[in-house]
This record gives sequence, C-alpha cells and structure tokens, in this order.
Amino acid sequence: MSDALFPLFANLHNRQVLVVGGGVVALRKVAALKAAGALVRVGAIELCNELLTQFEKAEIEFIPGRFQEHWLDDVWLVVAATDDLVVNRAVASAAEARRLFVNVVDDAELSSYQVPSIINRGQLQIAISSAGAAPMLARHIREKLETQFDESYGHLCALLARQRQAIRTRQPVLSQRRRWFEKLLQGPLLSTLRQRQFLKAEQLLHVAIASQDAAPKSGSVA
Repeated sequence: MSDALFPLFANLHNRQVLVVGGGVVALRKVAALKAAGALVRVGAIELCNELLTQFEKAEIEFIPGRFQEHWLDDVWLVVAATDDLVVNRAVASAAEARRLFVNVVDDAELSSYQVPSIINRGQLQIAISSAGAAPMLARHIREKLETQFDESYGHLCALLARQRQAIRTRQPVLSQRRRWFEKLLQGPLLSTLRQRQFLKAEQLLHVAIASQDAAPKSGSVA
C-alpha cells in the first residue's frame, strides 16, 4: 500500500454499507456508519446482543452465515470486522475485485481505506490519520486537539453555514473573505458561543456581515 493516502469525507446517507462481523468491533463500526446516515447491512454467523437488538428494531439488515460474495451486491463501502484472518482476506479480495473500498480493522495492508481518528463538532469534523501506521499516535493527537477545538466551533460552523450566502454576497472576493473571517475570529464571537449566548452570537455575526463593503476598496499610490 502506498504511504500517501488521499483524505476523503464520504457521503453515505441512505447508501448501503456492508459490515462483516457481529462482535463488539463491528458494533463500533455500525454505530459510526449509522451516525453518518448509512444503511447498514451486517453479515455474521451470529450477532452480539446490542446488534441483535438493532436488527429486531429494523435499524440494521442482518445476513446470517459465513461471508459470501453476493453480500457485496449494491453496497458502496465495506468493513471487515471479524477476528478471522481468512474471512477478512476473503472480504478484502472480493471487494477489491468489485472495485469497492474496504477497511479491514487493524490491518492496513488489506485495507483500501483507513478510518481516521475523528473530532466531531456537529457539521465540523477534524480527521487525524497515520495511514494505519500508528493509530495510538493519531488518538493522542485527537485528544490534544479536542481541548483546543471545543463545542463552540460546532456552533460556529452551523452559524456560518446559515449565513454562508450572505457572507459570499457581501464578500465576493476570496482574499477579502479570508481577511474578514480572520478578523471575525479575533472578535468576541467564539467566546459568546462558549457562553451559549446563541442569539447574541447571531447578532454579532449579522453586524460583522453588514459592516463590510461588498465591493473592494481601491486606491492609488504615487
């Protein structure tokens, strides 16, 4: 596998994903996939109690038995989460033949994609990856960054998303927009969000948008 990975955030909403394995590792992967809106299909000889409960509630699809290639029909992404190397290799090989991206848990060599360590702040996500070489290092870095990028950044992301068009209208030039954003972050907006004063934060952003001229100022130097 190449040392360099292409970082990618996948839209799995309402898209079928196969998880092979029914234990606690598979349970963690299923939870993350469901949080992304994926339609999760689990193939395993048996399911742990938590996954069985999800199946009974029709939250996941369950295919009982040992891995069969037809389990890959109509799926977009594959996760091999068993403790059986032979099964994991079979899943990886079948997925590769169909040009499907597959992650084999704790086996970078068999995987065509890696799941990064994630900081989740609402719509804002920060991913840290060591390309599977040092997952504990990626976790350590994530824990350090979690304190730096607190929940206020998630609220800020949602606030900026709601006002995105207004910001682009007032600041159509990218270089100006970047300078405006840097100035915005130096102001009281983030601290206001940390205090959970959301209405005041919205007002601050409206003032910041309105105070900027849509057209760039120009002049001359002699």
